[in-house]
Amino acid sequence: MPPENAPESAPPERHPLVPLLNQLCEELQLFRELIEDLRVDIRYVLDNDLGQPEPVRKSSVPARPALTLFDPGDAVEFRHEGRDVFGEIVSVDDANNRAMVQLIPSMEQVTVCQDDLRHAERVGLKRRAAAKCENTSVGSADEVLAESPQGSLF
Repeated sequence: MPPENAPESAPPERHPLVPLLNQLCEELQLFRELIEDLRVDIRYVLDNDLGQPEPVRKSSVPARPALTLFDPGDAVEFRHEGRDVFGEIVSVDDANNRAMVQLIPSMEQVTVCQDDLRHAERVGLKRRAAAKCENTSVGSADEVLAESPQGSLF
């Protein structure tokens, strides 16, 4: 006879949680079988050297060109009114893909589509300034650079 304070319990086969526990056990067994199948498949791939990635196939979709980002102060080259010019970016409007560029040596400011701009090397700009100086009465390119407010062409 059970003690007086002991709660009454139904026999295990009649307890309401028994069907739920049985279902949970079945599902866990299925998971174990799936995991074992995965282990077997992975072992097969590793043992048979099948883990090498397939070569990348070229897409028929043309690749986009790399996006070039510009900042104020960047030296740039571009085609303007039928000739190659260079200058310094004064401001950038990325939302509209535009840049305000101050042309060198005219100091004229023009708005240009950023897609038309290329970064220019300052060394190349110094050579161009030297060539311009040889054709004018201005001194050397170093003197031109020294007279500019920032010590450069820009």
